[in-house]
Amino acid sequence: MVSKLTEIEGYIKMTLGIEATFDPVASEQINNLPLHVVRAYDLYVSMLESQKCVFALANETEDATPVRLKKDGELISKTLHAQVVYVFATMQAYRRLRLVQQKVAFMVPGKQLYMPFMALSFTEVAKKVANKKLEKLRPATQLLFLYHLQIGSLEHITFAEIAHHVQYSNMSVSRAAEELQEFGLAHVTGSRGKQLVFIDKGKKLWETALPFLQSPVKIEFYVEYPPGEVEGRNTGYHALAKYSTLKPGLQPEIAISLEEYRRIALPYGNMIDFFDGLFRIEAWNYSPYILSKEMTVDPLSLYLSKQSSTDERVQIALEQLISNIQW
Repeated sequence: MVSKLTEIEGYIKMTLGIEATFDPVASEQINNLPLHVVRAYDLYVSMLESQKCVFALANETEDATPVRLKKDGELISKTLHAQVVYVFATMQAYRRLRLVQQKVAFMVPGKQLYMPFMALSFTEVAKKVANKKLEKLRPATQLLFLYHLQIGSLEHITFAEIAHHVQYSNMSVSRAAEELQEFGLAHVTGSRGKQLVFIDKGKKLWETALPFLQSPVKIEFYVEYPPGEVEGRNTGYHALAKYSTLKPGLQPEIAISLEEYRRIALPYGNMIDFFDGLFRIEAWNYSPYILSKEMTVDPLSLYLSKQSSTDERVQIALEQLISNIQW
């Protein structure tokens, strides 16, 4: 069972970027559930961001119908005051479709994750860990840094002017500037009208910062038709084809902001799939629109989103992307 929970933790980390831990549901709470539920599932509780969830690891000898799973889930949810996510070792396509139609949350570790309630309650939470040094720049800081490299210099102007350029609050810019200084990428000068001075320029500054930068992709999911009411930017293979000799893929790939993800999640409801679909959508930690006014994402964010790829063609294309930038 420990290995199964570890597998679930790893899959949640990979798909949602959340560090999840699990505890068995307390025996006094278990006693409030019907016997058939207790026999059918091993129940574990976890917090996903601010959302309390109960993961019901299904006994594979049980072959409950989607309607039955929905009723059991409602019963568990009402008793334990939490969202319920079923965990299966395997899932046939027709059964997956029926569970989605019933809006029953479920997971097949490594293959499928469907949590419709996360679309409604997903919030970005600043993780404050006492006395722990950050290893990567925060999203707001990374956006500011990439803006400086690609759009226009943010040196020798006030924080208020920087805030206007990157569409952040003065407080957010102040925090980002302090973080850039902590990472040794810039200095903060002045007293009242504070300004930024970066330690280097162009490609050399990028290479110095690269170990501290991360993929902008927060959530990746799929839909069967283009999401409406979002601006979107081409990303993935289509975008990489613009900046290199790589051929574009057949599947449309679109980058949106987290705010747009939250807005479309409700009307899309059960049409969001974390495993498969005609359109691949990336919800970014920062707005893709501030760094690119064209229909394609900015090259440096694209590089960061693909740098961990094991595809040799992608790595060659990334090298071309960097070499083609007019630093």
